Amino acid sequence: MRIITIFSFFAILLFFSAVNCFGGALEDLKAGDNAFRWKHDYNNAIILLTKAIESGELSKERLTYAYGVRAQTWGAKGKIEQALADYDEALARCNGNKEEWAKCWAVFNWRGAMWRQQQNFDKAISDFTKSIEHGNNGPWVFRHRGMMWWRKENDRRALADFEKSLDLVGTRYPNSPHDQANSYNYLANFLSTCNDPKVRDGKRAVRLAKIAVEKWENHGTLATLASAYAETGQFEEAIKIQEKSISLLEKKKSLSNDVDAQKKFYEYKKRWQEKEQERLKSYKAHKPWRVKWNLE
Repeated sequence: MRIITIFSFFAILLFFSAVNCFGGALEDLKAGDNAFRWKHDYNNAIILLTKAIESGELSKERLTYAYGVRAQTWGAKGKIEQALADYDEALARCNGNKEEWAKCWAVFNWRGAMWRQQQNFDKAISDFTKSIEHGNNGPWVFRHRGMMWWRKENDRRALADFEKSLDLVGTRYPNSPHDQANSYNYLANFLSTCNDPKVRDGKRAVRLAKIAVEKWENHGTLATLASAYAETGQFEEAIKIQEKSISLLEKKKSLSNDVDAQKKFYEYKKRWQEKEQERLKSYKAHKPWRVKWNLE
């Protein structure tokens, strides 16, 4: 389930802002980027990006970006070997001085996101950390590194990253309401469902989850609000909200017409639905939810 993040949006604006008109390779690069991010037409994106890459007309910086976007496209199709090869090509063009490396924080971020999907938590943490070290100070990267620490059951480091993500909301970039909601939601979910009783804070989780729902009501933010209610013993509210979350999840459809991407999406959706039903059963038994990573 791919999400267009705010850091990607501004990276795109900065990248194309210097170009007044497009022709040849630059036009293919822009069209390929658009096909990937907004049209979810992955096969056409690969064709266009490959044409731009092989043209010999792109600058080093634009070639780095082209390989990075094509790598994301391969990843969205589940073609990990091809994605890794393109990430290697992108990062090979960032082997100069400190200023050269600073241009590639987005590539580390994108590869980290792929490792997260592959559940390779150590490699994801490594790439997210490199992204931060090379200039990425947006809420997204701290949220996702926090999730990796949580998956490794390092709750203290997870909490630090989730708190950092929330601190950065509205400061680094003019974040969209959806991006802001995600920072509130990740922390609220953690505070209401983690296994460490010294870290859990149900009352704060309820406050944060309500803000997340106000900014972006979807099945994820509603599920978090339900878990927060359950953590504070408000099980009837938890059941009502969780049922609404499940209803919204059932209606969710793939944004892409790509066969590989659709297969990935519906496999993911099935696992997610099973997890949400387990949560509902827990609330009906008047038990708060505790993370079970084999179901997440």
